[in-house]
Amino acid sequence: MSKPARVELALAGRFSDERRVFDLARLMLGYPGTNWALERPARLRSDDSELSLSNFRLVSKQQTLAIEARRRGEDVDAHLALTALELGQLPTSLIDPKLRLDGVLNLDVKAQQQRVEATMGVQTSFLAATAAAKLSSTPGIFTSTSSVGAADGRANLKLRLDGSTDDPNLVLTVEAFDLELERGPAESVDVGKARVRVTYADRVGRAELDFASARGGKLVIDASTNLDLSYPNPGTKRRIVAAKLPIRGRLVARNLDVGWVALLNPRVETVAGKLTADARLGGSVGNPEVIGDVRWKNGAAVATQPPPAGRRPPASARPSSTR
Repeated sequence: MSKPARVELALAGRFSDERRVFDLARLMLGYPGTNWALERPARLRSDDSELSLSNFRLVSKQQTLAIEARRRGEDVDAHLALTALELGQLPTSLIDPKLRLDGVLNLDVKAQQQRVEATMGVQTSFLAATAAAKLSSTPGIFTSTSSVGAADGRANLKLRLDGSTDDPNLVLTVEAFDLELERGPAESVDVGKARVRVTYADRVGRAELDFASARGGKLVIDASTNLDLSYPNPGTKRRIVAAKLPIRGRLVARNLDVGWVALLNPRVETVAGKLTADARLGGSVGNPEVIGDVRWKNGAAVATQPPPAGRRPPASARPSSTR
């Protein structure tokens, strides 16, 4: 049995201002293959009015850890940025070598007043993923960022992860309320509420959506896909492309008002009508197929017409929409 990798830490600095301030002049962190060093002196202050850390920047080749943080009473202003952390180089005394971590981690966390914004990106030999979130200090309140436009709301999030790296089990439940999508600079649209449950077990991923539109109607989707997230996975020689994963499931809609769908696509100006469906889902995540009874009552849509291929007409000759 191999011994855990040795971790070495050395620091030097001095106290001043009646030991309220510590000027950190030198900090070195070393483990096999990696040596971190303080890029410039940092300052830690702790007194009755303030707790702060400034100018903290630890570097190792392209890897960096930077922290600027201050707390005065209940007022918090902090920023942590971790860039290009090499997961495969982390010491075995801190990380179980059986995990066989590999890839690069980027993390950016900002806290101001009572809100926290965080983005995280992970890139490995078989998977690249990013996540972003906004959190309030109220327990259970969560607002996620969206790539389709400005969104807001409240949500309760529950996550359970157990099993092992070669046989993981996951249950993620999100209950969202007061969902809104931004229509313009000073206007937002109430979308409704939703419950999402995502599970992974026995190499099968499953997603269940129960959505109630603020304008009336319900939508229920239950879909699954075969997916091997075990680590290490000898059978995975390339990254998992989520859009190409085959899906199977069911879609049921009852008098669902679809007017809010236009806010998800900038090429669509308006959508109207009510959707009723009882259908089977197939195809892939990126190109799903709906097979079965689908009815769109009083349906109407106005879409922005794309410019001709290879050129863009002048504004005076460009049609604004087509019906």
